[in-house]
Amino acid sequence: MFPASSTVTVTGHQSQSIQRKHISIRFFGILFGIELCIVLGVLFMVLQSGFLTTPTPTENTQIQEAAWSRVYGDTTDPLLTVAPGMEVRASHIHGFDVNGTTYFYYLEGTPRFDPLSRPDIHADDVVVMLYEQRDTDTLVVYKLNTAGVASLP
Repeated sequence: MFPASSTVTVTGHQSQSIQRKHISIRFFGILFGIELCIVLGVLFMVLQSGFLTTPTPTENTQIQEAAWSRVYGDTTDPLLTVAPGMEVRASHIHGFDVNGTTYFYYLEGTPRFDPLSRPDIHADDVVVMLYEQRDTDTLVVYKLNTAGVASLP
C-alpha cells in the first residue's frame, strides 16, 4: 500500500543509482479522502457554531426602512399643524434619528416642510443618503452637512 519504488540510473562521471518513491493512486485517494473529511468537518463545525452570523442591516438599509415607515405611517410619528387645515408628520419637519444622526426626508412632488425647503439651507449644505422610487412616490433622504450648517432655527 505504501509507495512503490523504482530505480533510475544517472550517467556521468560516476555511475550511481537513485531510488524514487511513488505513491500509488489508492494511497493518494485515501489521503485525499482524509483531508476532505477534515475540511468538511471544520466547515460543519463553523457553520453550526454560529461563528458566521448573518450581517446586521447596514446604516443605509436602516435609514431606508426608517424613512419609508414614516412616509407610510407605520411608525408612531405625531402630526403637527403647519397651516390651518394642513398637518404633517413631525419627522417631516424635525427629521428622524438613526444611530445618533438626524436625517430629513421629503417626497418629490408634494408640499415640503423639511430644512432644505427653507431659504437658509442650500443644496450644498446637505448630503443625500437615499434617492428611491416606490410606485409613484420618490423619496429623498438627506442629512445636514455639519461643516456647512451651524444649526437649524
